[in-house]
Amino acid sequence: MAEKNAFNLCKKNSRVMWVDVAKGLCMFVVIMSHTVHAEGEKSFPLISRGMAMSFHMPLFFILSAYTFHFSENMEQFKKAAIKSAKRLLIPSLIIFVIRIFMYDKILTEGGVSLEYFIKKSLSLLFSSGVGINFAGLDVPAFGMIWFLMVLFVARVLFDYIHLVFEEKYVFPVCALCSIVGVTLGKSTTTFLAIDIAFAILPLFCFGYKLRNVNFENKKPLIIIRDALIAGAVWGGLLYVTFPDYRHVSYLELAPRNYPIYPLCFIIAIAGTVMFCKICCLIDKIPGLAIILRFIGKNSLYLYMIHCLDMIWDKLWVDYSSQKIQVLMRCLTDFGAFLILIVILYAPKLLISKKVKEVN
Repeated sequence: MAEKNAFNLCKKNSRVMWVDVAKGLCMFVVIMSHTVHAEGEKSFPLISRGMAMSFHMPLFFILSAYTFHFSENMEQFKKAAIKSAKRLLIPSLIIFVIRIFMYDKILTEGGVSLEYFIKKSLSLLFSSGVGINFAGLDVPAFGMIWFLMVLFVARVLFDYIHLVFEEKYVFPVCALCSIVGVTLGKSTTTFLAIDIAFAILPLFCFGYKLRNVNFENKKPLIIIRDALIAGAVWGGLLYVTFPDYRHVSYLELAPRNYPIYPLCFIIAIAGTVMFCKICCLIDKIPGLAIILRFIGKNSLYLYMIHCLDMIWDKLWVDYSSQKIQVLMRCLTDFGAFLILIVILYAPKLLISKKVKEVN
């Protein structure tokens, strides 16, 4: 069983402010990377997409491990797994159902055939971010919701590994699982995208180890130095795997693209460290930090909105400039996110206010 010294570094019910800033800011990086696309001979859109893709989803996996309260016994493990299921699987199913009604328009365009039902059931079962073929059937992509499924499976897996193995064996076990996951992903498609969850376990291990590092309590010049070093490692190694913007050769987890594995994971870690160091500096800017902390604290809700934003794509997709598309998509997603937050929290605030008045 792993030692629990690192566990105490993240106190229960406390938040690490720079982590919220990083998650909040990175959500807009995610939206940007999902918006830009090939446009003639222009290189900037594809280069910026490759740069973002190389670390943005790994960042969320790493920070998830950084802030996760690991189980100390099997009873805690079971409770943590149930809690993660409620937090991640229920939103996944909600988004999945909404997309069926809003995207597929089953109520207005002919109802549900047996083939449609089978394909959608398989889409949920495999949770693949890209379309696959299974037993001769073209199974539609699960879409961006794959991330929530993989995050759930990886959390449970790493928590179990952390619980049953001694500290010195945690990384070797994660590395072995990663090799198995990458190998599976190249040859087959697994249920609930378990191969991706296996593949990313070293990222969870890094996030767990990061707890033992004095990451934020440094002078600004030292943080800038660290960011520059991490940025140089990230940029240099990324160029090795992504020399030509016209060819996708960077880490992309949904389609199981692991260029020069495990170098792509080292790139992801370096990019995450660079980005987080920058966010440690941003966390010192009062106004901006408060906004990003709020977004980061509620980043799951913003991600849910982003998974559904094709419903209102007319608000951003018709612009000729990709920069304007990115800006408008960020603004509309953020606006929908604020509406969702009001809907979720307004009743709680009203009830709390009435209770105080009664007392």
